[in-house]
Amino acid sequence: MSQEQQQPILMVIDQLVETFIDTYEPEANEYEAEEVFTMGKLRSFFCAYDPKPGFVDPIGEYLRILGENGFRLNVTMDGHPAIFVNRRRG
Repeated sequence: MSQEQQQPILMVIDQLVETFIDTYEPEANEYEAEEVFTMGKLRSFFCAYDPKPGFVDPIGEYLRILGENGFRLNVTMDGHPAIFVNRRRG
């Protein structure tokens, strides 16, 4: 067995993050939000589905990057984790 082990691969698509940040602005209140990005909706937007063997689940990295840009994970009234957003104007 080789002493060198291949590290898992993390794939993040920077253009998807840029598009999200350019399109939406964070909203702290669920009732004021135009859209609620649940984990399922975030996974769909970022194409961050269950990774193949040898790959790291990228959703944590997307959440980290979004958090650094003011998009905080909240809890909906239904008790689900989500990011609340409004569309940027002009």
